[in-house]
Amino acid sequence: MVGERFRTMLNEMLPPEVVNEAARRLGVLKRERKLDPLELVWALIFAGGTEDCGRLASVLRALVKDDGEKKIARSAFYQWFDAESDALMTELSARCCRFADAMPKHLPGILSGRRDWRAVDSTVVKLPKQLLETYPGTGDYASLKVHKTYSLGAENIVGYHITPGRVHDGPELSLDESWRGMGLVVDLGYASFRLLREARTHDVSIVLRLKEGWKVHLDESVGKETMRSWLTGTDIETVLREHQLRVDPSKTLDIDVSLGSGENAIPVRLVGVPTEDKGLLLFLTNLPRYTHSPEDVSTLYRLRWNIELDNKLNKSAFRLDHVTAQSPVSVRILVHAALIASIIANAFAHQDHVNRGYVGDQSPPLTESPIHPMLVAKAIATSAHTLAAMMANPETPLKSWANLASAIRHLSLDPNWRRKPSVLDKVKGRVAPPGRPRRSSAGSAQVAEGAK
Repeated sequence: MVGERFRTMLNEMLPPEVVNEAARRLGVLKRERKLDPLELVWALIFAGGTEDCGRLASVLRALVKDDGEKKIARSAFYQWFDAESDALMTELSARCCRFADAMPKHLPGILSGRRDWRAVDSTVVKLPKQLLETYPGTGDYASLKVHKTYSLGAENIVGYHITPGRVHDGPELSLDESWRGMGLVVDLGYASFRLLREARTHDVSIVLRLKEGWKVHLDESVGKETMRSWLTGTDIETVLREHQLRVDPSKTLDIDVSLGSGENAIPVRLVGVPTEDKGLLLFLTNLPRYTHSPEDVSTLYRLRWNIELDNKLNKSAFRLDHVTAQSPVSVRILVHAALIASIIANAFAHQDHVNRGYVGDQSPPLTESPIHPMLVAKAIATSAHTLAAMMANPETPLKSWANLASAIRHLSLDPNWRRKPSVLDKVKGRVAPPGRPRRSSAGSAQVAEGAK
């Protein structure tokens, strides 16, 4: 990614004029303040803090110019963390999610045929006990949940919302017309009969694990001969009479069943895939057999792990799990800042994939390691102060942007690309070609010379 594209991407996500207009409209600038809201926003996003220096202290330090010209009193600084600034960060985070969702999607192979595939899950953030009343956890501690929607096509967060940690996941996900033509991979916490009905109503392809306690009934309309082909060696009459399905854990299973009974019955496929360590994994899906085999369904569910990796990015790189603020608005502001930073890191990586031709159903051969979002985050962290200053200064030369973008990209190339590609890399064709390309003797000499 060239410097101009990097600068353009950041300015499209958070244009200075949009940030300033929102700050005025939402009342962030309702009184005279020493800080520029644009500077505060970028400092919040890029200054993640360390174990020795909390996030707010790191943000305050980032707002002090190198020459000490603009020193902010700590008391004045904390006055910025109010309901108006919370509303501003909420609006800006929604804008960043829309930007990520608008990026070109890469949906080859088993991901094709849908507008996008999305994974939904939540991550828990523990908070100081002072916030127990506002954000009760499931025990005697305070916590909040970030319910995230992750695009597998754009490899980024495209939506999220915050609830107290005690809130159950299930009611927090519902499907409407905006989901039409999508695919959904969802954790058991969100699984429900209602969700399956909504998927059927709005043409959403869905994959989820069979929930413990759910009773499935064979689809008797297909006829006994078809049932026998599904359940080889099984006494079909006994199964229908006793409504008990006995399966061989060493064999793949793929049958039509229904959940519930009567007019409310929900027809789905029950897919079982044997594994060495976990036995037979059972999935429910409405994907047709002619497009997705049982192994495809199992692979799609494994792609849900990418939202867990994104949770790790939020917490390890942008310290989402180190929120020590003691007021609800400060907590929400810091959560939004961490999520925006993650969206930027993911967008940088995805844009590099797009630049290489990974768009639509195209998967060209890779000749260089792909970009890894966690490494992007670490590279950005090393230049957070510089990047925040460059964003706040519209006169920053393009050469500076090119140098910074080149450095971030170089530091973000995945060193494990050949040895250990992820499931998503394999599905998207981002795997190393057979054999390791040999470096020419001239090239080796140049590298050796450069290392001296």
